[in-house]
Amino acid sequence: MAAIINVAGATPVSVGTGSAGALEPLGYTRDGCSLTFESFVYEVHSDDYGGESGPPIDIQYMGETVRIRLELTKYDEAVADKIRCRLRGGTAGTVGATGSLMLSSNGVTSLAYRICLISPTRPLNFPICV
Repeated sequence: MAAIINVAGATPVSVGTGSAGALEPLGYTRDGCSLTFESFVYEVHSDDYGGESGPPIDIQYMGETVRIRLELTKYDEAVADKIRCRLRGGTAGTVGATGSLMLSSNGVTSLAYRICLISPTRPLNFPICV
């Protein structure tokens, strides 16, 4: 495989802030964005390999999270206010309800956001962001 240049280029950032998760343009990054992927795994042990003291017989994938760091130099202040309150549908400057479940509030509506990084070379969609 040939090595090719991989740069994101101009990366508009859009955020799903409404009840239907419709995207609104937030702004543009400075020098792209920083993404740190972290996977979660579970080691499966068996007595025929020494139990918990021995090596795992397999490793089970349990999902992953991504830490997204954006330095925005150009952005829409009204859209930024919608995500500053931390809970989708909240009001900027008002603390959300303590104990709110962010991923499945009341079993129907999520209080999390959607973030799309619309790079020409590698667009990324993160449907559940807190």
